Amino acid sequence: MNDRSQWAVPLDKWCQPCDPAAFSFQTTADTPLEAGILGQQRARDALDFGLRIGRRGFHVLVVGERTSGRHALIAAMTADLARSRPAPSDWCFVHNFEQPDEPLALELPAGEGRPFQRDLTALVESVKQALEQAFDSDTYREQIAANNNQLNEERNEELDALTKLATENGYALRPTPVGMASIAVVDGKPLSREEFDRLPPERREAIEEAGRRVQTAIDETFNRLHRAEHRVRETVGELNRELARYHAVRQIQPLRERYAKYSTIVAHLERLAEQIVEDADFFRGAVQPPPGLPAELLPSPFTRYQANVLVANDPQAGAPVVTENNPTFYNLLGGIDYRSQLGVMTTDFTMVKAGALQRANGGFLILDALELLQSPFVWPALKRALRDGVSRIENAGEQLRLAPMPTLRPAPIPLDLKVVLVCEPRTYYLLHALDPETRDLFKVKAEFEPELDRAEPDLKVYAAFCRQRCEEEGLLPLDVCAVARLVDHGSRLRGDRRKVTTRFGLLADVIREADYRARQQSAAAIGVEHIRLAIEARQARAGLPREMMLERIRDGLLMIATDGAVVGQVNGLSVLSLGDIAIGRPSRITARVAFGGKGIVDIERETEMSGPIHSKGVFILGGYLAGQFGQQTPLALSATLTFEQAYEGVEGDSASSAELYALLSSLAEAPIDQSVAVTGSVNQRGEIQPVGGVTEKVEGFFQACQARGLTGRQGVMLPRSNIRHLVLDDETTAAIRDGRFHLWAVESIAEGIELLTGIAAGAPDAQGKYPPETLFGRVQDRLSQFAEQLRRFGRGDQETHS
Repeated sequence: MNDRSQWAVPLDKWCQPCDPAAFSFQTTADTPLEAGILGQQRARDALDFGLRIGRRGFHVLVVGERTSGRHALIAAMTADLARSRPAPSDWCFVHNFEQPDEPLALELPAGEGRPFQRDLTALVESVKQALEQAFDSDTYREQIAANNNQLNEERNEELDALTKLATENGYALRPTPVGMASIAVVDGKPLSREEFDRLPPERREAIEEAGRRVQTAIDETFNRLHRAEHRVRETVGELNRELARYHAVRQIQPLRERYAKYSTIVAHLERLAEQIVEDADFFRGAVQPPPGLPAELLPSPFTRYQANVLVANDPQAGAPVVTENNPTFYNLLGGIDYRSQLGVMTTDFTMVKAGALQRANGGFLILDALELLQSPFVWPALKRALRDGVSRIENAGEQLRLAPMPTLRPAPIPLDLKVVLVCEPRTYYLLHALDPETRDLFKVKAEFEPELDRAEPDLKVYAAFCRQRCEEEGLLPLDVCAVARLVDHGSRLRGDRRKVTTRFGLLADVIREADYRARQQSAAAIGVEHIRLAIEARQARAGLPREMMLERIRDGLLMIATDGAVVGQVNGLSVLSLGDIAIGRPSRITARVAFGGKGIVDIERETEMSGPIHSKGVFILGGYLAGQFGQQTPLALSATLTFEQAYEGVEGDSASSAELYALLSSLAEAPIDQSVAVTGSVNQRGEIQPVGGVTEKVEGFFQACQARGLTGRQGVMLPRSNIRHLVLDDETTAAIRDGRFHLWAVESIAEGIELLTGIAAGAPDAQGKYPPETLFGRVQDRLSQFAEQLRRFGRGDQETHS
């Protein structure tokens, strides 16, 4: 076994647990309690600016990971601002008597919408009562009777005169359903047709002439009677209108005085007074529904006199803060309902409903961008409303242009609100890339930092967070050691021992579970053991995929060597993200070489099982070989690289150094120690670059070695720049501390290949030659042999063809 101590990573370089002495309290009950979300000063400043500036287009995009506390910060800051601002106006829709399908929007001071609605309801009842009493009064009946008596007198006089004229002309009058008929009379008896035909011609002519005079008199008499009846109806109608107008004005006058400051309200009240005169018969109950139709199935004629309160605000509550978690078209933008009447879908202004946009008018509207974008038609409609500064309530069906239905076009309502759109970074970048209008409407970006420094000020933030969560949810306080353990967990979640995560929601879940376990043990406070149990239980619940993988390794189904040495074979490390768990997975990487001109062939790329980043990493290997060994001799190489037993595809460049080690081992015919697993990417100069997920990768290989049996020689080689990212679990840490498992860190391919093979990499001389006993010398010699073989093969081929 070669000496690897020069690359060993001392325990104190990465294992630095949080010291409880960093805190000055015994439990979180003793630490200061802060309001709102903690930290995030950059986001605070941006959000404060965006919420306060009153310019169009300065809406806010809050960018941050879920569980980062972004909603808590938004809620706290908007609530503070809302309390300091006056409540916005109430809005009502009323019937438009000139254009019934275009309801009018009326603005009232905050808190006046409901009283105005009640005033109009009371107005209808008071007008009904007043008109019923007025039309049932003795005075009214006397006036109607006088007009009727006058009409009857005129009718009697006209009929008497008509009867007299008919008698003088030898005719009698007989009423019929269609008027008055005249009948010739001779000797006091009606003259039949047969008797008329037997009369002499002169007599018949005289009778007919007399009949014509009588008929003319009948027509003139009834025309005069019709005019008299019309005159009386006009007189009665005018009497009714004057009576209705008097009482309408009388009942509306208190409302005119109450709302005298609001011209639109006064104008609507005046229009109501005019309409009451037209609908007086309805108010006094003189109009009955058609026979056979129940009155409850028919629309009420008094609906038009009501008010639909679209938005009602509490004048004492300040500006509204509305969070819409389900921003469908109707929920966000409002809509129009329908009812079925006698098999027909109908609607009216009372069925116009407000959405979150209208309820938040004058205040703040908080939306989740992803939920918003998943709802059809909502994003364009929201942009249109913000761009135009007005809210138009319409039906989503109009967007689809389905079968036509009677609908309304309510008057638009002016908008003055601040929209806060919450999204994750990926959604933010997609929005800006795919919809340039986003930057015109949401000019303020408030971005949440994913991490805090693991230093004293931010450690106090963690302690304050713990107390805040315990106070708000009635949890047991955490003792100082539990807080320190939670800080370590925060570093693990962030993957950096110098940082801690700001995804407070994940930490809160741990505290809640630790509280459960502490209460099971009747503890007075949450201790470090309860935090440990909670973390381990969460990992265990999600650990089935890991256990299945380790079982396959133990049974030899997943072929991973953890001991011995093999040429052209190395253990690479990757991370599988499976929902709520990330698993470090070892993979066997192999390389085979031969002389030829194909260069490096990536089997995953050829079979379309690799992504572009992995393919880039393989191309970098060719660049490294060319720069390192192709300056004096052309590379006559055909090599294949593959991840054995990889069936789900490969992406990323974190295994590029491992692939290069396998390739160099195969060229030098130098066995690689299989007890070492490798991670790290490489550039064309052979420098080892940092990669992600090193904690999971180290733990994954440790667990694989543990499943097959620890030998005390096993370990992981990682980039030196990744040491700060190691936050290992207790079991892996204990194994490293006891010397049962190891960590090595390298900065270059030369260091890494020496550690893996025990052979020095070597340094070139002035002519670029490596010492033959070094590994690079052996690679150089092998490549020279390949070049010579290719030259001989080429000459032999030419001689054959000649």
